[in-house]
Amino acid sequence: MTKQDEKVIQVKSIRIENNEAGASSAQWQLPPSNRKKAIPSKVKMTQRSVIGIDIGYKCLNLVKVARSQNNWEILDYRSIPFPDLIEKGSGEFDDFLRSAVVPFCDDAGKIEIWAIISSAQARVQFIRIPKVSEEHFEAAVQWSLKKEISLDETDYSFGYEIHGESTEGGGKKNEVMCYFAPVEEIEATKKLFAKSGVHLAGVSIVPFAIQNIFASGKTPPQEMLTACLFIGNDYSRIDLFTGGKLNLTRDIKTGINSLIEMLTEDFKNRAGENLTFGREEARGIIFAFAQGNSDPIVLPSGARINRKEVESVIVPVMERLTSQVERTFKHFNQAQGYGKIEKLYISSLIPVCGEIIDYFGERLDTECSVFDPLKEVLGTSSPDERLALIPAFGMALSNNAGTPNFIYSYKEKKRTAYIAKVNRIILAALVLSMLACAGITAFEWHGAGRGKTELAGLERQLQKSPHASKEEILKMAVAARQKAQEYVELSSRYRVIALVGELSSLTPSSISLSSFKADLMEKTSDGPPNDGKSMNANTATISGVVSGNKDTLEAVLATYELGLKSSPLFSGVNVRAGKIEHGSQGAFLPFELDLKIGPDK
Repeated sequence: MTKQDEKVIQVKSIRIENNEAGASSAQWQLPPSNRKKAIPSKVKMTQRSVIGIDIGYKCLNLVKVARSQNNWEILDYRSIPFPDLIEKGSGEFDDFLRSAVVPFCDDAGKIEIWAIISSAQARVQFIRIPKVSEEHFEAAVQWSLKKEISLDETDYSFGYEIHGESTEGGGKKNEVMCYFAPVEEIEATKKLFAKSGVHLAGVSIVPFAIQNIFASGKTPPQEMLTACLFIGNDYSRIDLFTGGKLNLTRDIKTGINSLIEMLTEDFKNRAGENLTFGREEARGIIFAFAQGNSDPIVLPSGARINRKEVESVIVPVMERLTSQVERTFKHFNQAQGYGKIEKLYISSLIPVCGEIIDYFGERLDTECSVFDPLKEVLGTSSPDERLALIPAFGMALSNNAGTPNFIYSYKEKKRTAYIAKVNRIILAALVLSMLACAGITAFEWHGAGRGKTELAGLERQLQKSPHASKEEILKMAVAARQKAQEYVELSSRYRVIALVGELSSLTPSSISLSSFKADLMEKTSDGPPNDGKSMNANTATISGVVSGNKDTLEAVLATYELGLKSSPLFSGVNVRAGKIEHGSQGAFLPFELDLKIGPDK
């Protein structure tokens, strides 16, 4: 691929800032000639950068964005046409992708790379579930979803997020968006980029990329009910947004190819045997029709076609498409209980002329305009170039907090949240231990100072008092020995109670203890040194099971082990876990614990 084959567009910055009133303002600057100077001084290379990648119809589109606090700044973007006679999935395409993506990522510092998969490969389902506790929320989502569709979780990457609350049937319900895509498709996308040495942080679809653009404040107020209509080659897609969040997406089996087929059939009938008319000629007529209002339409070949004749063929297809959009709006208004769509944005792989905007506006009784969020920065480029960059631009605004990620499924989120929770518990325990140690140290220092004072007083009294006789000292020693023996007896008497109480306080509800064996015999050093019993510590053996979620059984057991080790009554904790088994009550993990009673010596 030569340099002439590559279209490169660079920009210094696009900065979107929220002002005090909650509105947004945009500052656009043309690119300087030196690419490295294209990064504003406020955005350092060590900060998080995101690259959005869209493998489009004819071009590879790349957009690089950096985030500085609440500002998003575009650092660079490119639209690179595919070389001739190259097929996606071939080795030549892998080489092309590597040569385009790797240099684009080189100077991005800390980067995340998000890629787009086809919306036809994914599915978005909106459901409403009753208000339930957080513990049962996941089960309620899966149960409600299974009533709507049949889904095998082993074949799909699944995730969901709450969009808000609604009132239905007199009760409050949660509005939940569920999204899923085939694991095979996601793994194929990851593998495609891995061949180029690129690790993907996220995979998503175009409707969520548009949602990112809405969330950035680049479009009208988020409280508006907004729709985006994309007219593609084989199909069209309508996306509805409430509060800047995707609320409905639907594919429509009418697209540019429908226009081409109708036009090809109509003009073949008119052309006669002496004039050939195929799909390429039909596509040329449609593009010429959409690019201006000239009448007649003059094609590159010099042929002239009456504009009214083209309109007579296009209108039935547009009526079919408009009817589908109208029915979608009606379902959105009546079945889901939302208001009237206030704004419709239209984008297409063909130029969207004023006649198309007026046609949709009149038929749908809605304000319509071309979806062109990059017009201010790329005003000198063609609408086709700007349209091609929109999905990659929206994907470059992604983050796991606000963008559904098919790589980061709900199971991954759950696992991450659990690990974070365990880490917080451990950190809290460490902080409490440090505070306790600090308190004990302060108390000991205070006690040491008080002891020195008392010792000095006793020494003064001793100097003034007569010395005790040998008989008195022997009597005092006997009394002290008797007192010590009483303490030993009390310790032996209540040792079992202390051990059981400590185990009860440390054992969580998800762990059931089935047996507890302890050797509490008093150990002495009177026997031979190698008799195997002298000076041995007291020991205990505990058997039990951990029940609950299969993925968290081992983590619960590990937390239990840490709790036992932190107890002053136990030391030398040794865990022997069995294999995870399944019973009528769910998954459980049997285990045994060997404990040494008392501190290490």
